[in-house]
Amino acid sequence: MDYGEVRAKLQAPLVNVRNIVVRQTVAERFVDAFKEASRSNEKFRFNQAEAGFVSFNLSNIMLTD
Repeated sequence: MDYGEVRAKLQAPLVNVRNIVVRQTVAERFVDAFKEASRSNEKFRFNQAEAGFVSFNLSNIMLTD
């Protein structure tokens, strides 16, 4: 069971009382970094009639500990 599964199953916040290091998987770290980066983006109104193709450049997202 990984960190995300444990966090999802808990009904209360996870408290680390003995300085135990809980590491996230690379995928979980990516999602957190993506959410953080997307919060700094300008809001965009999407008009499906005008959109032919939408692409995303994720090359500037960096995962750190």
